[in-house]
Amino acid sequence: MNRVIVTGASEGLGFELSKLFLEKDISVTGISRTRPNLKVDFIKTDLTVEEDIENAASMILKDYSDFDAIINCAGVLNVTKANELEYNKVAQLFKLNVIAPMILVSKLFDKIKANEADIVNVGSTLGFKAYQEQAAYGSSK
Repeated sequence: MNRVIVTGASEGLGFELSKLFLEKDISVTGISRTRPNLKVDFIKTDLTVEEDIENAASMILKDYSDFDAIINCAGVLNVTKANELEYNKVAQLFKLNVIAPMILVSKLFDKIKANEADIVNVGSTLGFKAYQEQAAYGSSK
């Protein structure tokens, strides 16, 4: 493995995975809103914005097309009671947790196939459990 694409590389699991890949001499292209404090190739992207996803995909195809995996780590947690959900907050949650990885993979689909690259979508055990305060998040995972 020579290169991986990691969404959400600036913090959390995406950051920690990026760090581990770098320790194994695997190049990382990090996709996030803020630059990770790591030596990664960085594409500034707000994954809730369609144009940003398209730009990131174009940059990957132009500059980082020889990748072995895309790891979708970017995500946001929403802790709201099931009877207090707000449309805009749920829409933003689904944009980042569901729609963004689907569209990014779609834009890179032919290259993923050509590279025989792996796709890793990070989920959560909350996708299997029903918690009233995390109904929207659990549904997105």
